[in-house]
Amino acid sequence: MCHRPLLIVAEGVETEDQLNRLKEQGCDYAQGYLFGRPVSADTLLEKLQSS
Repeated sequence: MCHRPLLIVAEGVETEDQLNRLKEQGCDYAQGYLFGRPVSADTLLEKLQSS
């Protein structure tokens, strides 16, 4: 049996204060408007192809 550490992901992070509080609590990853607004699949594909 393989034992892997449990990773914590926070969703809906909108402010630096929220991010800092999550980090203090040991949160591993975060996503939300603080990092970027949602985009359509077509826009994402265009961005990935151009980079």
